[in-house]
Amino acid sequence: MTLTPRPGSRWEVALDAAAVLAFLSELMRGATGGTYEGVVLVAAMLVAATWRRKFPASAAGAAIIASALVAGVPGAAIPVWVIAQVCIFSLTLRRYGAASVALPVLHACTLYVGGLVFLRLEPFDVVSLSLPVWTAAAASAGYALRSHNETISALRDKVAASAAAKDSEIQRRLGEERIRIARDLHDAVAHNIAIINVHSGAAEKALDQDRERAKESLEQVRAASRNVLRELQDILLILRSAGHRDDAGPIPSVEGIPALLESSRELGLAIDATIEPLPGVSPAGEAALYRAVQEALTNAHRHGNGRAHLVLSARDGSVVLTISNTYRLGRDRQGGYGLIGMRERAESAGGDLYTQDENGTFLLRVTLPAIKTKERK
Repeated sequence: MTLTPRPGSRWEVALDAAAVLAFLSELMRGATGGTYEGVVLVAAMLVAATWRRKFPASAAGAAIIASALVAGVPGAAIPVWVIAQVCIFSLTLRRYGAASVALPVLHACTLYVGGLVFLRLEPFDVVSLSLPVWTAAAASAGYALRSHNETISALRDKVAASAAAKDSEIQRRLGEERIRIARDLHDAVAHNIAIINVHSGAAEKALDQDRERAKESLEQVRAASRNVLRELQDILLILRSAGHRDDAGPIPSVEGIPALLESSRELGLAIDATIEPLPGVSPAGEAALYRAVQEALTNAHRHGNGRAHLVLSARDGSVVLTISNTYRLGRDRQGGYGLIGMRERAESAGGDLYTQDENGTFLLRVTLPAIKTKERK
């Protein structure tokens, strides 16, 4: 944003009008008196005023010279001084540095000395004192308008920076939301697809030999498929709505962990589980615990030896989830984003995640802060 009035603005029009009126008044006076020396001087000042936008310092220098030359044509003093003040105003409005101070001071001194020497005014006469004050007023008006423009420019920059920061924060939150949705999709679908995979294989083997068992396996496949569809519908609902997850559907909690254990046992995973009475945990913490159990059991079924050990307990004002399972050494255990998602969930809920993988045993521990002393019923 420019610190000067735009071409065609009210300030520029007013300044141009003042300069033109000063020239016309001197032209009429010269025509009436038949002398045109003053007209030539005022015309020269008018040309300088037209260049004040691009060369304000040069215009102010011309104003000082013209104010001194007024001594030869005292009758043209007022028109010359009016246009000179226009140039001084433009200088202080458009320029920084020593010139914006020195030239107005020099012009004020020129007017004061000219009034004393050529107009023969008294040193403390009102008119002689008003001449430098006039220049000071014009220069001060330029300074004030420049300061005002700078303030407006700073405010606009601040608003623009604030809007950019807000947009950046929105984009960051959108990115976090996409990651959260991706984690939800991974956690929910991976677990249920594992169930579908196991039971569909069992149904295929038992189809010709044990139709009742095949029917039970297909029912498990159907139930797992419904769970996947429901999870996908919840996620799609979140994507379509502008609300938060709290408004879109139930948040996973520790109340759903027993059902996860049961579904994993139906997959053939032997689980030794200990779930103690727990203090209160934040909704984000409950969701982190639920998803950690879901992901850990899915991985234990995929990569383990068919057995897992789970302990969910309260310890020193914290809730601690520990899950361990053994696996066959040498088996390909390429990981995906499950552990990354679990760690991010735990940290976002104010906790942490610890993993240990050695001697064929994988251990996962999630520690979250408790928010209440009252035990969960």
